[in-house]
Amino acid sequence: MSAELAVNSFWFLSILTALLYISKKRLKKKEQYSLINKSFQICFIFSVGMLIIGLYLMVNR
Repeated sequence: MSAELAVNSFWFLSILTALLYISKKRLKKKEQYSLINKSFQICFIFSVGMLIIGLYLMVNR
């Protein structure tokens, strides 16, 4: 995996995470909350993972 791909994936996941966070705040008392909350947590974990991978690849370049 190249550093550029890791950084671009991080930005995409960050934007998706932000959208899910906003949706999570608006649907706090609805039944879709649990699905959006799980999606937010998964995207957040992957986003942090891609940040770490991107930094690792840039440092070792």
